[in-house]
Order: sequence, then C-alpha cells, then structure tokens
Amino acid sequence: MTGKTGSRVLNKIAGQTITASGNKSTARTVDPLDSSMRLEDGSDITIRDAVNKFVRNDVAEKTAKEQKEDAASILREYATQMRDTNATNGDYQKTYRILGNKNRGVQQAADLSQTDKFSIPKKDEDINALKSILGDRFSDYLEREVSISIRPEVLKNRKLRTELSKRLAEAFGDDLKNFFVKEEVWATVGGIDQRQYELDDTERVQMREKLKPAKDSVKNTSYTTS
Repeated sequence: MTGKTGSRVLNKIAGQTITASGNKSTARTVDPLDSSMRLEDGSDITIRDAVNKFVRNDVAEKTAKEQKEDAASILREYATQMRDTNATNGDYQKTYRILGNKNRGVQQAADLSQTDKFSIPKKDEDINALKSILGDRFSDYLEREVSISIRPEVLKNRKLRTELSKRLAEAFGDDLKNFFVKEEVWATVGGIDQRQYELDDTERVQMREKLKPAKDSVKNTSYTTS
C-alpha cells in the first residue's frame, strides 16, 4: 500500500483536549490535508475519508453490539421462562432453538443454552441461607474445595526452602501447616443446572437469589432451507 503524504501539526501536544475519562490528552493532533493511500485494487483513498470511514463504522459497530445484547436479553428471558415451566413438569431441555423470520431461503434462528455455572456467594450468612433453603440437599449443590500453597516466608528463606525439599520426600503429617497455606472455598457440584428443578418453585427462586445462575449463551444458528 503506497500513498502521498502531507500534514499540518495543529499542536505538538494536544494537552488542551479532554479524553473520555476526563483527563488531558497527550495525543499529537495532525491534519492530514490531502494525504492519501493507494489500495491494493489500485484505487486511492484520502486519509480524511479513512478517518471518517473508521469513525462511522466504529459507531455502527457499538450500536449494533448494544442492539444485539438487547435482543439477546429478551431471548434469554423467554428461554428461561419456557425452560422453567417445562422442567418443573419433568421436561428439562438445556438448549432451545428459537426461530425468527425466513428470508430468501435462510431460516433465522438463535440457540439459547443454559450453562452449569453459578456465582457462589462469599458471605457466610448467604451460605447459611442456602443451607436453610436446601436442607439435606445442600451437598448436592455445593462442596468444599481445598487448595494448598507454599507459605511466602518459606519461598523467601533459603534455609526453609532447603528444609522443605527434604521434607517433600517424607510424609508431612501435622507439619504440613508449617510450610503450606491451606485454603478451603465453596464450589458448585456439577449438574445443578438440571438438578435445581427438583426443588419446588419457592425453593428454586430463593436458591437463585443466593446461587446466581450464569446467563444463557446465545448463538446465531440460522440455516438454509430448501
């Protein structure tokens, strides 16, 4: 790609302009005048036109993204209500393909899929509330995961690192706490995306207030019809 260049620096540092975050801009402002670039197809485009094209499409892209998410939110709500109704009647379906209009031999469609992901509360009071809601079924929804990491002071101390290396070949027993940090966190048990429908409506609503389900994934699955 080649072109002709020419420019006029309006200000060396555009400190008088303000960015979207409210800070002074440190960008250098340049007026490209009649600068242009020759494209691979042999045509020319001015730098001004390229800027305009970029900005126009950037705005269109952001608008399209917002409109896409608005439509996805509507479809998620529709699919969730339908799934809840069917699943409580014993007909659980993870993915629904929802049809739109047919246009020039293309059937527009979107797949809405429930994911087995939930936001786990961090407060003990919320965990206790789940225990109260789920009762004996609590262990079907949440379990404790244990992770062990080496204490920072051990990593920084050569003598302790040497001692640790020797001990790794032996059984730690009660000495484990001298070298490692033990952490326990709550984790979801696989399959509760479907298992939640074994709860009655009130229990399921209360459970979701504490154990929030992830949004349905939305995928364009339009297909050609004969």
